[in-house]
Amino acid sequence: MPHRRQARLEFPLGDPEIEEQLVTLFGGVTTTISKHRTVYELNGVLIHLDKVEGLGDYVELRYRDSNEAGAAKAAELLGLTEPIKENYVTMIRK
Repeated sequence: MPHRRQARLEFPLGDPEIEEQLVTLFGGVTTTISKHRTVYELNGVLIHLDKVEGLGDYVELRYRDSNEAGAAKAAELLGLTEPIKENYVTMIRK
């Protein structure tokens, strides 16, 4: 199962001014994605069920590199065979 290795750091903004500064720093808002996400866990794999406005429903499997086999098994159990190669921003801009 092809996958992307991706590090992730998430922080609460806490202050609306910080969000405004980030938007200004990056040249303004280019795309807004509205989604509802439900998260489950199966054998150490996080399963994100996303309802993405304007795109539809998607499943995202998140796992550590050491658990690629677990992710492949979760995909098999869920009947998932062809992962998409684009992120929501790219898809919504089409």
